[in-house]
Amino acid sequence: MSRGGAERVLPDWWGPPDGWVGGQLPFDLVVARSDAGAVIAEDIAVYPTGIGFELRALLRPAPISVPEQTIEMETPPSEPVEALVSSVVLVDEPAEFERTETPVDRVRFGVEFEDGRRAVQNAPVGGPGDFTILGFQEGKPVLPDPATNVVLNWTSGSSSPDSMRKSSFIWPLPVGDLRFIGSWVDAGLAEQIVVLDHAAIEEALGRARPAWRD
Repeated sequence: MSRGGAERVLPDWWGPPDGWVGGQLPFDLVVARSDAGAVIAEDIAVYPTGIGFELRALLRPAPISVPEQTIEMETPPSEPVEALVSSVVLVDEPAEFERTETPVDRVRFGVEFEDGRRAVQNAPVGGPGDFTILGFQEGKPVLPDPATNVVLNWTSGSSSPDSMRKSSFIWPLPVGDLRFIGSWVDAGLAEQIVVLDHAAIEEALGRARPAWRD
């Protein structure tokens, strides 16, 4: 991250560590799904400091029915250019753009450690203390404690009204099983949970390696 032209070293909880190739899990996790949509954790990779993955949510496209109809086109009478220009009405842009909520804004996702620590979309730092991601961005010196806190951070993403993708990171590395929690009212999804077994995490960690030689 660069602030004011100066390079800033990102903390361990921010995202995958520089100079490491994560140990990839050989499967994705469908966290929650229905006949209308799904919440998925894809490309899960384990690092010494945590777990990175792509969070995806997508609604199933509705079938499109196009009725057959015949349209008769009439040739409009020609008009002078001056008449066409005079008919143009200019509309002022609104002073502020107000974003309308879309279905993907209502996706709910979180993680929970075996000891009960939980971080969710609207509260991405779990556990005691005054650390917040916003506080870090504002330069506050408070740090999370890997023994008591859990952080769920989004590093980048993209979305449309009916699909979403977020590059995500969980810190610290769990010492037991990890629970993924998902729900989505627009897809008729009540809260569902899928467990990532600690043995699978440990196996993937054994495949993590430095990106370059010493």
